[in-house]
Amino acid sequence: MNLFIGRARLGSDPVLAYVGEDKKPVLNVRVKSLDFKRSKANPYQWEDVGLWYDLALWNYPKEAQQLFKKGNAVFIKGSIYQRTDLETDKEYKKIDAEEMLPLTPMIQELVFLPTKKARRSEPSEQEE
Repeated sequence: MNLFIGRARLGSDPVLAYVGEDKKPVLNVRVKSLDFKRSKANPYQWEDVGLWYDLALWNYPKEAQQLFKKGNAVFIKGSIYQRTDLETDKEYKKIDAEEMLPLTPMIQELVFLPTKKARRSEPSEQEE
């Protein structure tokens, strides 16, 4: 197994399952890595060369399912490996994720603080 650290986009909504006797929660989802390279035909254009993976996110609370939706960009850290089904000769690329974080922040409130320059130019309450 190799370490995967990178960005990806969710190809489907995550599906929550419980595995084993101790009912460990796991989120299963398809992701496509966000990898691009310059086009050989036109060096000013980029080609999408991302790969599709089956991702399993272990031991996250069930509320995490609501956090991730199809199309969201995410940051992933986990183990990556490839398996071949002996009956069909189909190759599967899989990531067992330790962490998956949204790249799109969910902002509820945004407050802009005055810059240092603006704070210095404002009269203080003591001067008044």
